[in-house]
Amino acid sequence: MYFQKKEISAFKKLGEMLNFEINAGRVKLAPNFPVIKGYIGKRFFVVSKAADGKGRRYNSYSKRSSSRTKWILKISTKIHIAQNLSMELMSFNNFKEPISPAEFGKYFKTRISSQDLNINFSDELKKDLIQLYLDTGIYIIKLKKQVLYTSNYHGLINDKDVEHCKKKLEVLAKLADHFEGNMGVRA
Repeated sequence: MYFQKKEISAFKKLGEMLNFEINAGRVKLAPNFPVIKGYIGKRFFVVSKAADGKGRRYNSYSKRSSSRTKWILKISTKIHIAQNLSMELMSFNNFKEPISPAEFGKYFKTRISSQDLNINFSDELKKDLIQLYLDTGIYIIKLKKQVLYTSNYHGLINDKDVEHCKKKLEVLAKLADHFEGNMGVRA
């Protein structure tokens, strides 16, 4: 219960910081998990909790095992591109200091469903992605069925999480604009 209250206050803080709508004015407890929606520029975002598989627990005293759903924080936006594309951008090599955009390929890996498509990020966007890694740690950004999203496995509990979530929202908005600008908007 204590963490739910902290989580609700963190969702409210993020919503107020970005002028997002907070579940008709209030954040509710489970099973109606916190959801905030709003615009950054012209782009619509949804920040909510999402299920991420199941975890098993074993109680040695009662000799029973149980499964629980693992919950993560999901930040998503819809993009309108001409192709049905799936993509993953992930950081896979640890670094502690800023790197140059030329070294981006050494530390970040991009998987794309279309072999003939090459995604070239601008130097400014590479700098933003590098800075996001330095600020928030390891992350994965995915594009599936025209939804661009990232997750925070720790959740949204304290002020540091709120700041990280805000940074992820801003970089995701730039990345979505990049995809729409370079791949064409679906008619």
